[in-house]
Amino acid sequence: VLESRHMIVKMVKFFVTLTLSLSVLTLAQESQPLSFSQALELSQASPSVVLARGQRDLAQKQLEVARGVFSGEFTTSYTQTWGEATSVSPATGEEETTSLDDGGFDTFSLTATLNVVPFGPNADRIQQALWSLEQAELSLRDAAATALISTAESYLTALRAAQEVELRTFSVEVATQQLEANRVRRESGGATDQQVLQAEIALSQAQNELATAQRSNVQALAALSNGLGVAVGSVSGEAPSAALPESLDSEGQILERTDVRQALIAVQEAELTAASTTREYLPSGSLTMTLAATDEERQFSASAGYDTRSYQPNASLSYDPSSEGGAQVLSSNSLSVRLGATVPLESSLSPALEAARLSIEQSQQQAEQTQELARLEITNAQRQLDAAQAGLELSQQLVEQSQETYNTTKERFDLGLIIELDVLTADEALRESQLNLARARDSYLLALLQYLNSLAVNPLEVF
Repeated sequence: VLESRHMIVKMVKFFVTLTLSLSVLTLAQESQPLSFSQALELSQASPSVVLARGQRDLAQKQLEVARGVFSGEFTTSYTQTWGEATSVSPATGEEETTSLDDGGFDTFSLTATLNVVPFGPNADRIQQALWSLEQAELSLRDAAATALISTAESYLTALRAAQEVELRTFSVEVATQQLEANRVRRESGGATDQQVLQAEIALSQAQNELATAQRSNVQALAALSNGLGVAVGSVSGEAPSAALPESLDSEGQILERTDVRQALIAVQEAELTAASTTREYLPSGSLTMTLAATDEERQFSASAGYDTRSYQPNASLSYDPSSEGGAQVLSSNSLSVRLGATVPLESSLSPALEAARLSIEQSQQQAEQTQELARLEITNAQRQLDAAQAGLELSQQLVEQSQETYNTTKERFDLGLIIELDVLTADEALRESQLNLARARDSYLLALLQYLNSLAVNPLEVF
């Protein structure tokens, strides 16, 4: 019994240890830093992108429905009658009762339309579906680009916030050493109480800046987590170097923008509506050929036709199992051709055509205005990119100056001319300039992404 208890205790300890080990491993995996490429990949699964992708898929299905080659229907019915009729017999003069009970299927009818002519209302529906699909694809492209740029900005903000914490931690260490050095110098008469007080204030300010940086780091990670929909504990890794694509045609890319494409589609829709309105007020004709066969009890007919209202050929089959051809008709076969014409008598033709013309003109003016606004937006994005480029070059110069200052300070320290605290101060200034340079690179990258997005170019092409 004791051995069994010992075995049970050992097994329980084993499973507890295994569970704890797996939990620690899971936490370690979850706490792995998020890279820039992983963040961009997650951005393409954001709710806005998923919704836009679903709308694109829906538009594709609607296009498949509009492109259906065959449409038709089968109809029939069953009729049951109960009752009786009372009449007087001509021969005997007596009343007779006749049952009216009867039942049976009515005519079976099958009609079909072949949507094969690229003209008319069906062709209009297909064109509308094509435009809807194009707009859905444009919306998906915009949603993906917006999510990518937003994620890149949030990621870089979180990355710089973490580096800011490291810098402010180093600043606290430098301020602490400065305070200790001033206190030591005060004891030997080399520093005043005012200098010590200033060092204490500097240390307090450095500690406050560290606390602010830590809060900013937490907020940046929370914003990144909310944007991606996953918990992000830390980030690691710089963004890849980016550059403008070669041979970029700015004027040609304007026509690829979503707002410009939608405006141009609106012009085409107005023209299509005008053409459809014109067809509705024009005379139409039809041609139908019918072949019928009838005997004493049944009737069968087949017909084929074409009309200039739907512009699609149609056919129909019908079978009546209880047709009464008449006592004198044993069977019959016939072929008939029917020509029809419809002339609309509408007094609103002229106003309808004028309304269609005005609609086309307005949509054309809107398209021109949209293109002008697009050019202005692209110009502003280009200016922001140029400003970011200038800021980046200035930051690079400041880093070079800080590096030279640090090197000179380090050489003087090696010669024993200055103390180590002077080297730490120069190192702090160098780190500050390097962080500012990293932020300048971020600004340039985001400005580049925004510029490409204004040109309807996939932002991923810069990496």
